[in-house]
Amino acid sequence: MIDFDYSQTDGWDGIAFAMIGATLSIVLFFAARLFGLRIIFKTLEPAWYPMFLLIIPLSTIVGATKAAPAFLTVYEYRSLDLEKVNGLRVYQTDQSNGNVIDYSDIAETRNFLRSLRWCRHVDHQRDKLFDGYVLEVLTADGSDSNLYLIVYKKSTINGSRKSVVAKYRNMDSGEYDCPEIQDWINKVVDPLFGLSPNPRTVPSNSPNTAPSQRPSP
Repeated sequence: MIDFDYSQTDGWDGIAFAMIGATLSIVLFFAARLFGLRIIFKTLEPAWYPMFLLIIPLSTIVGATKAAPAFLTVYEYRSLDLEKVNGLRVYQTDQSNGNVIDYSDIAETRNFLRSLRWCRHVDHQRDKLFDGYVLEVLTADGSDSNLYLIVYKKSTINGSRKSVVAKYRNMDSGEYDCPEIQDWINKVVDPLFGLSPNPRTVPSNSPNTAPSQRPSP
């Protein structure tokens, strides 16, 4: 199991949105009942009261749409049996060279995934991330884990800002600051793509350029 913190996710934004919307609709409804706020809306019939109640399911749906994928992604990572992890499939986000590398040091891969426990959620919605790697979690039985980490090394606003996005299928739990993961990428993955003067040897499988099912970064 990976101790990926539920508190470090975009999901809480969705829950907060749902709660604020529901609370506001209830306050407005009872304020209208008690103080006759319908006077402000002279052209409306008294039937306008139920309109406030529509805010409750609407805000709940919008909030759940944001919260559910984030919490589900964290749940899938926490449920991952590390004993069944067999390595990582790595390729660059821009896919410029088309190389796909199977990294098969099992012990290091498991330690790498455990470092998710130290990640902290960040929110830079206006900052576009680029230049990094997609790391697909590989399982021993060859089944598709549907778990991907996208590790970005640059951004448009703060060029040196580095971030990690944890994905499950096409869902994600938000953007994270993960120094341990970025350090591992710099020491282990960059050399595999010729981006370091001190490359390390890839265990077992050498670079594998076979086609792979790739998620969108």
